[in-house]
Amino acid sequence: MSTMEIFTIVCSVLAALSATVAIVTFFKNRDKDTSKNTSDFTWLQSNITYLRNGVDDLRLDMKELTRKQNDMSEKLARTDEQVRSLSQRVTNLEEKI
Repeated sequence: MSTMEIFTIVCSVLAALSATVAIVTFFKNRDKDTSKNTSDFTWLQSNITYLRNGVDDLRLDMKELTRKQNDMSEKLARTDEQVRSLSQRVTNLEEKI
């Protein structure tokens, strides 16, 4: 066997070994990527749930504020009617005096 043949055999064995290591590394890292993606997805899901709950709380607060605003508008309208009525009574009393 000549040195060229030995060199060719060694290069072939190294190439096969490199390909085997590359394939094993690929499959090993593929599992890591899957578990990392799963943990990232779980983190995103929990944050979305947190945000959704916050939006629901804000929606309830807005409903409460709207209800209070409507109540105050009704009270203002009643008070305005009472003020007009009292003003008319005062005017009538002034005319009598």
